[in-house]
Amino acid sequence: MTMASAEYLALARAIDCTNYHFDRCIAVAGGERCGLFLHKLLRWHRYTKVTRNGYKWVTLTRAEWQAELHCTPKQIRLVLEKMTALDFIVREQHFFSGNKPSLFVQPTGTLFLALTGEGPTQAGPPGPSQDGPLGPSLYVNLHSKL
Repeated sequence: MTMASAEYLALARAIDCTNYHFDRCIAVAGGERCGLFLHKLLRWHRYTKVTRNGYKWVTLTRAEWQAELHCTPKQIRLVLEKMTALDFIVREQHFFSGNKPSLFVQPTGTLFLALTGEGPTQAGPPGPSQDGPLGPSLYVNLHSKL
């Protein structure tokens, strides 16, 4: 974690106070399932009471994340790997509430900066952007001469 706890909490409060949209989470994450994960994570992060070393953690089991996102265990694993690789989350596994292992997930400062428009976003591979019928897209007509 590169941010100090006070800076992290200030960014978290700024996100909580703004009206972040599901579409922005999708744009930052680079896909619908990852965007839904970030949206749910931020919602849970707002209300969580679990803190460790001055940071708030969302504590759900993998089965609870599956229920939240309506997906398979493999899809949960892939979402977690992608969000960790983008440095949008920090994840740990601890025993919480008995002997049941819980996944501790924390959004990072990188995610907060990306959502506020001050940091990097995951918009897909670079390429020509054209307006499609539903707005801007990365659609490329492979049959036209470039």
